[in-house]
Amino acid sequence: AAEVFTNALAIYQSIDNTWGIAESKNGLAAAAHHWRQLDRAISLYNEGLDHFKRLGNEHHIAKTLNNLATIAHDRDDYQEAMRLYDQSLEVTRGLKDIRTSADTLNNQAIVAEEQGDIDRAAELYRQSLSMLRYVGDRHGIAYSLLGSGIVAEAHGDPAGAARQYDESLAIFQELGAQSGVAEALKTIADSARKRGDLERADQIYRQALVIWRDGHDDEGVALILIGLAAIALAQGRADRAAALSGAVATALEGFPSPLPPADGAVHTETLAAVQAALSDADYATAWAEGSSATLDEVVNDVLAASIAADSG
Repeated sequence: AAEVFTNALAIYQSIDNTWGIAESKNGLAAAAHHWRQLDRAISLYNEGLDHFKRLGNEHHIAKTLNNLATIAHDRDDYQEAMRLYDQSLEVTRGLKDIRTSADTLNNQAIVAEEQGDIDRAAELYRQSLSMLRYVGDRHGIAYSLLGSGIVAEAHGDPAGAARQYDESLAIFQELGAQSGVAEALKTIADSARKRGDLERADQIYRQALVIWRDGHDDEGVALILIGLAAIALAQGRADRAAALSGAVATALEGFPSPLPPADGAVHTETLAAVQAALSDADYATAWAEGSSATLDEVVNDVLAASIAADSG
């Protein structure tokens, strides 16, 4: 992708096409962001933003501000992320662009949630959902419901959270959006695991695992293995948890983006507990077992264990 945008940029520069130059710089910035070249991404986005401002293209101004806010969020610079999201919102509200405004509010809700400002996150999700329902964006509604459900759970409302998770899952299933189905299932499984309903969590994680395996989504598979490792640890199987954690490390090799904060925290906590529970030698052996296997081997082993348990 970077090569395509580099070639496009050269062409647009040769004919002095400002819009094309700006779009090409944004494409190069997106590629740099993906590979965690964040300083380069910020520089390119800002160059593109300057071009869009000269053109007066407010839609692309808002989009670029959103992208810059996402990078600030990735850097845990929550204040800067909120500032840039606010700027984007000001533009999209002037354009009466409800769909983009809803996305931005949803992103702000995620930032607020990660900061621990649950009340603000709940209100931002409420506003986003209202807009998404108004424009009939069912895909956006489903994703926003997941975030809103997580906040409801943090607020001590598990029943309300469950209703939102179930609605999200139903929408994704109706749309045939398999990745969304897997994400909803994972969220439901995470909730069950945190409540101590390990058997239900295990069953639902495996449903999501099949979807992400079939979709060749290694990062999704890794997120499921993190949950399964936490379950194994809770069941007193520290060696199994270590092996699954080793498989996670292998699965994430080559992925430039960090784990989502909640999943990263679970992974870190599991590793610390496993290392405390096992001798250095036992930990190294179990870790090597998981990290040396191919991802397909690990997934097949997990699913085979599930079939054996069901048969028993």
